[in-house]
Amino acid sequence: MQANSRALTNRSGISKLPDDIVNCFNLKYLNLRSTKVKELPEDIGKLSNLEMLNISNSKIRLLPVGILNYRGYAIS
Repeated sequence: MQANSRALTNRSGISKLPDDIVNCFNLKYLNLRSTKVKELPEDIGKLSNLEMLNISNSKIRLLPVGILNYRGYAIS
């Protein structure tokens, strides 16, 4: 059984997402708030169950084109 949420905030010290994050097909909530993550994987759009992506106060400045193909989730 896969978790449906991941909170990777500034306390986690994360600066890069693992490449296999795109294999977490049941992921609904991804919280990258206040992390040092600078980019999202190009195929992050494969997370078709993703409902909320929080990148506020992170280092991310550009979103991959693939993520813009899905509707029905919130990006903050």
